[in-house]
Amino acid sequence: MVRMKRSKGFIIIFALMIVSLMTYLTVQLVNGVLVTNNFVAIIMQREQAKALALSGVQIAIKQLICLEIEEKKEKDGKKKLDEDKESDAGEEADKKTPDSKLKPHDKNFLDQVFPFLNRWRTFSFEEKRDGFAAELKICLTCEDGKININEAFDFKKQEFKKEYAALLKSLEIKDKLAAGELVAKLQEFLIKRARKLEDISELAQLPACKNLDIFYKPPEKPTGKKEEARPNINLALSDIFTIWSDSHEVNPMLFSDGLCAIFTFRRPLATDPELLKKNMKQFKSQFKPEIAKDWDANWEILKLLYDQKPVFFKEMQGIFSKEFGPRTYSVISYATVGKVTQRVMAIVKKIDRPRDEKKPGDAGGNDAADKSSAQQPATGEQGDARSVKDKYDIKVLRLYWL
Repeated sequence: MVRMKRSKGFIIIFALMIVSLMTYLTVQLVNGVLVTNNFVAIIMQREQAKALALSGVQIAIKQLICLEIEEKKEKDGKKKLDEDKESDAGEEADKKTPDSKLKPHDKNFLDQVFPFLNRWRTFSFEEKRDGFAAELKICLTCEDGKININEAFDFKKQEFKKEYAALLKSLEIKDKLAAGELVAKLQEFLIKRARKLEDISELAQLPACKNLDIFYKPPEKPTGKKEEARPNINLALSDIFTIWSDSHEVNPMLFSDGLCAIFTFRRPLATDPELLKKNMKQFKSQFKPEIAKDWDANWEILKLLYDQKPVFFKEMQGIFSKEFGPRTYSVISYATVGKVTQRVMAIVKKIDRPRDEKKPGDAGGNDAADKSSAQQPATGEQGDARSVKDKYDIKVLRLYWL
């Protein structure tokens, strides 16, 4: 009888192969689970950040809406005081307030919006309180403080209007853009185009604009305690030019960061709301809408914001608006959730509504219903945030994902 020899070495090799295969499959399974979990987490953070960024636009719109709502409350309150014969006491209290002569809308604008123009306003969200940890930054810039390039360029004469040609010739960026280079290239481009721009980003194709950003980036706060806040160095096309304002005129009080650079004004700092607190208090006490009739004569008020006065300021009077009434804004919103940041910019505009416009669903034009609805704020369709009935709408004209 022949005995079979046991092959112990083969069994060990076979066992090692099985163990290796199982290890490989386990590693792949674990990697797959980890990748999927990370991917799902990133997607969730992305969607949360996207929704939060859009919410930032709505927060800015809400701030603008509240200006008119507060004005209406103020008027209603004064009316009630008159009816109750208590207006004397109210006027006496108003005299104690430095900015009491301002209209409620202007006062609220100076309190709530103006100190944060061209600067970040930050909101923090905590998981315990809000359900998720996040940071939201919003920045308002006023389109009425920028150059409307479609109005500044005369398409019939095929040249920039006198004041704008002189102003843009002074635009210079050291080692990047020579003085006079931009205005010459812009004029050449607009003559060839022969029609108004539909979007400021069209200018990005010009070689002279290659060193300019398209969208504005507000100045950042210093990271260290000893580090000082610094102004922006670069310029952005959408912070110098606009197509959304109603005329070629520019409001000096609402100058964008880019216009401050061109006019050699002091450029905004992220820490200005704290640094300029005293100046802002004095500014509000001296401000009145009538200063728009002669900005040069009222420079002492603007000096609180911009420091020194440029030598050519008086020569630029022709491009300055003669009325104070900002209507159009850019809203920049950055939302960060986890490691994901979503950025969006919206153009929003105050649009007057016809007084005889009926509320949707009113067939017979009920006067009592119209009077009731006229006193209540409402929210319309997407992109249309409505304030007080029969006053105006704040509409989103365009949205950019940055």
